[in-house]
Amino acid sequence: MDNLFGCLDKVKAEETLKLHAKEYVNDALSNPKMVTAANRKVNQMKKMIIAACAILTAGITAIAGYTLCETPVNYVSLDINPSIELGVNVFDHVVSVNAANQDGQNLIDVKNVSNLPVQNAISELVQEAAEQDYIALDGSSVISVTAESKNEDDALKLQEKCSNGVNLAMSTKKIYAAVYADCSDLSLREEAKGMNLSPGKYKMIKMLQSLDPTIKVEDYADVKVRDIIRKANDLLESGTADLSEEEKQAISDKIKKTDKKAQGATHKAKQNKGNSGKNTTPDSTEAGTVTTDTAETGVETDSEASKAQKKNQGNGQTKNQKKNSQVLTQDYTAGTTVTTSPQTKSKGSATNKAPGNKGNGNQKASGKGNNPNK
Repeated sequence: MDNLFGCLDKVKAEETLKLHAKEYVNDALSNPKMVTAANRKVNQMKKMIIAACAILTAGITAIAGYTLCETPVNYVSLDINPSIELGVNVFDHVVSVNAANQDGQNLIDVKNVSNLPVQNAISELVQEAAEQDYIALDGSSVISVTAESKNEDDALKLQEKCSNGVNLAMSTKKIYAAVYADCSDLSLREEAKGMNLSPGKYKMIKMLQSLDPTIKVEDYADVKVRDIIRKANDLLESGTADLSEEEKQAISDKIKKTDKKAQGATHKAKQNKGNSGKNTTPDSTEAGTVTTDTAETGVETDSEASKAQKKNQGNGQTKNQKKNSQVLTQDYTAGTTVTTSPQTKSKGSATNKAPGNKGNGNQKASGKGNNPNK
């Protein structure tokens, strides 16, 4: 205490002020209540500071989480001729949707895929493309999906999910098409934006340019993917590409693989054509309408195949009626009237004409036939 007061004496201030300070300190130290009150204020201040820090931390976490969910880190291009780019977050959910051409805009005007898992989003868009007749009935369409990421492993995983989405849509709508799946880094995306193209289609056109440098991007901006694939195949077969054998082989493997898928899709479409549940005539320059398997849906149509089937059924019924008439005549001659159809009349049946059937309760007596009462 003396040391404290000694320190106060060294402070340059009015004597009255020093005296009041000494009295306050003396009273505070000698009065436990004042000490307790002071400690409470300090504790309350600490609690308030801790609460404020907790609220601030929660706010920062919420903002960071929202930003993480709403910020695209990877991208996916879907190209048929409709071209659409989807931005996906770290959880592979769609957070942005942009059309690269008018056909793509036609799809997203009808189908909202925001916040969907990317696989489901691709499936929904492909199904909508089928509904709007962008996918041909004959299986000749090529559906391209391109995954864009800084990380190659992430791009491959995203590519697989997108391919699964396309296959899901084709299975759901009973349609057939070849799937062209590819990956790209994000640098290509910036170049494609400058050309008003989706990165997927832009990469395919650059592939054509590597085979034929005279090709211009704008000449293929609105061309369907299947036609780009066909052009690439023609250029490879012509042998005029100025590329190394390794580069040619890499392109050839992709193109031939896609061409093989297209042939398989066309073959399946032909097999399924006779049983289509939705059979409309497609425009000669545009893709056809979706077909649905009659065997699975149970929906009948007036297609040529079903008409022929009905005709055959009618001819079969006429023959059966004639046969039935003959059976009734023969049995009546024997003294037994048979009322069952030819399908139920079999050897050994209770209604058949047989020597051992006299007196059977299922037979009706008529005329002088085998009447057991006589």
